Amino acid sequence: MADSRSQQSRSAPMPGPGPRGHGGGMMATERAKNPRGTLRRLARYALPHRRAVLLVILLAAVGTGVGLAGPYLMGRGVDVIARGSGMGALFRIILAMIGVYVVSWLANASQGWIVAGVAQKMMQKLRSEMFDHMQTLSLRFFDSRTSGELMSRLTNDMDAVSRVLSQNVTQLFSGVLTLVGVLLIMFVLNPLLALGTMVAFPLMIGLVGLVGSKTKKAFRSYQKDLGTLNGILEETYSGQRVVMAYGQQEMALRKFDEANEVVRKVGTHAMTYALLVMPMMGILSNANIAIVAGLGGWMAIVGMTTVGTIASFIGY
Repeated sequence: MADSRSQQSRSAPMPGPGPRGHGGGMMATERAKNPRGTLRRLARYALPHRRAVLLVILLAAVGTGVGLAGPYLMGRGVDVIARGSGMGALFRIILAMIGVYVVSWLANASQGWIVAGVAQKMMQKLRSEMFDHMQTLSLRFFDSRTSGELMSRLTNDMDAVSRVLSQNVTQLFSGVLTLVGVLLIMFVLNPLLALGTMVAFPLMIGLVGLVGSKTKKAFRSYQKDLGTLNGILEETYSGQRVVMAYGQQEMALRKFDEANEVVRKVGTHAMTYALLVMPMMGILSNANIAIVAGLGGWMAIVGMTTVGTIASFIGY
């Protein structure tokens, strides 16, 4: 069997002698030093599902676009109340808001359902290709890597890719549409008030970029150390009889505890950075609301805007 595997490996890419986990063959592209290239490679798996992908894009655009009408309608409702235009006009706006949010929910729910199916089909093909490729790799490749590390690539890393395909890609697309739509609507409603809300925007971009770069490095280290820990677990479990026969339980426990402590520290570091984003965004968003309320209140007093427009801006 070893001879036949060696013969197979002669035609397969041979791993380089680099650090463990970053040799040739399958692992050579694991670190995604070129994110655009990685996304292009993943996009190949979406080509057989191009119709479903186009439908997802359309549903995301519809859901996002229709949802953006909600704060605008809310503002018009506030103006109707302020002018005393009567319950009929207010009731029509309420019905329109209900319709807007129902359509937005249906579009987003349908989008999520389609994305889940497409992502799992893509992951099924990717897992099959990775497993098939492993059968062509050389003995030297497997000798230079632990089974736990390879299992971590096939499970933990695959789960990360699955989350990107099923959640992050659509969230990014919807987020960009929302950002562009909100900016356009605000500048159409009141350019001066829109400029006032942009004060905190550069701070948001800067903080997200800073925290994002540190988070990426921390999670890369976390995945590497988690692979090491999985390797120790697999080796200890498969060789438990040998460990017990030679009385090496203490050494096995110490080795596991050391690797487990490293994963704990690196994981805490990574999650701390990741969890910093939302509180910082919350502080800046509240600062934006204060700016809108202060500037908008002054503009409403001097007749440059309406209370309903201020309400719409706060909603956006």
